[in-house]
Amino acid sequence: MKRCDTVMENIITWFKYLYIFHIICAGNSLLFDTPLLKVTSVLVLILGVVAVFWRTLQIKKYIQYPFIKMYIIFLALFIITCIINFKYGVTNNMKIIIWMTFQFVLLYLFDLKRDKKFVTKEFRFVILEILIITSIMNIIGIGMLFANYGFNRIISESKTFIVGVAYWGRLYGIHTDPNYGAILTTIALIISLYFFFSSQKKCIKVSMVISMLIQLMSISFSASRTGMICVIISMLLFFFLYTFNKRKKITTAIVVAIIAVAVAMGAQQGIKVGYNGYVAAVESWNHAHGSDNDKEDNKNKIEIGRQEELEGDVSNRRFDLWNNAFELFKTSPIFGISFGNNVTYAGEKLPNCYMLTNGFAVFDAFHNMFMDLLSSQGIVGTIMFLLIMISSLIYILKNYKFIKDEDILKCIALFSGCITIVASSMFVSEILYVNNETTVVFWTLWGFLMYFIYKNKESGEVNGISEEN
Repeated sequence: MKRCDTVMENIITWFKYLYIFHIICAGNSLLFDTPLLKVTSVLVLILGVVAVFWRTLQIKKYIQYPFIKMYIIFLALFIITCIINFKYGVTNNMKIIIWMTFQFVLLYLFDLKRDKKFVTKEFRFVILEILIITSIMNIIGIGMLFANYGFNRIISESKTFIVGVAYWGRLYGIHTDPNYGAILTTIALIISLYFFFSSQKKCIKVSMVISMLIQLMSISFSASRTGMICVIISMLLFFFLYTFNKRKKITTAIVVAIIAVAVAMGAQQGIKVGYNGYVAAVESWNHAHGSDNDKEDNKNKIEIGRQEELEGDVSNRRFDLWNNAFELFKTSPIFGISFGNNVTYAGEKLPNCYMLTNGFAVFDAFHNMFMDLLSSQGIVGTIMFLLIMISSLIYILKNYKFIKDEDILKCIALFSGCITIVASSMFVSEILYVNNETTVVFWTLWGFLMYFIYKNKESGEVNGISEEN
């Protein structure tokens, strides 16, 4: 039985590696809907179903994992909502149930008896995988910007991706959505900081500095306000917690955190101003010295900035969508309408609502996790998830003192990454009901964080000193 446990836990580890590879590549506009991702999708599904079945059989072994019972109740409440609203659709909600089961049971949940050194090895591989894939995508995107390259990749009549640089002044690169790309890139920035501070090797430190520059360039060129907020929050949290752990002085930690934010934001602004200056200089030089061919090749170089796109609506349609979510919530306030049925339900109950009649696109989500939650699962589901969040934060704060020096930097990086994604979920749909790159990364990091805190708490030592003393 022990050997079988080991085999299945190894399968779950490889499931994570494959799931992360698949989902980040699914956010790649060049790889989306290609044979590669169709294969990885099937493999993820097969491995996931097998792993969930195994953990269900061994439920007594896993049921003591922090808050897993609450997550199971939350998932059960969503299933109840789906049953209540089944006449509006079944297929989309079935997919959501599968995704959330994978995220709760395979990404978040750990075998608490598993040796910490194996989980640490898994953790390092996972974050390195995220960093490498994200960095490659960002390098390609930055190259597209300097080459002034962009085109539309048409997948179907209803789905088209912008590849490269958009004419209105932002870099999409090969991210299907620049906001999700910027959030993922901020996580890569935090990972770079983790490796920089955890390694003593100069070559790794230099590599991580280069990585940080790549990530900051990508976020700056994406012109993502969500990305900018993510950078601010991640730098504040990471450097405050890191400095406070080293110096034990709140004032010093606050000052260092503010300086870190100022440096990061200054670097981002400097990158944008520098690039726009380069574009202006090239245009000026070509106008004065270039041949007609040169002028034709360079006249459409794009400056970074979204002033025209955002004129008249600072929220970029979000306020209207949030109001729409609340309108739908009022039609079914107790259990909600279920996320997979947003469009069909709105078509019957509120056919003239903004998400359907905005003249731009039919929206199937509300660009805010709590608006998605409120409309999808009503008061009951919202209260349940808020209880999970509050209980989890109390658990982390209560047990922070138990974290050993060998794990403190891991926990700082993981907590900073998770809170950054939670903050970004106020502006995009993630964490709940969706299967995208930042959602999968969140549940992966959140699971590691809870595992490491539990294992340190289990030791019963405060900063290496037994509480019994």
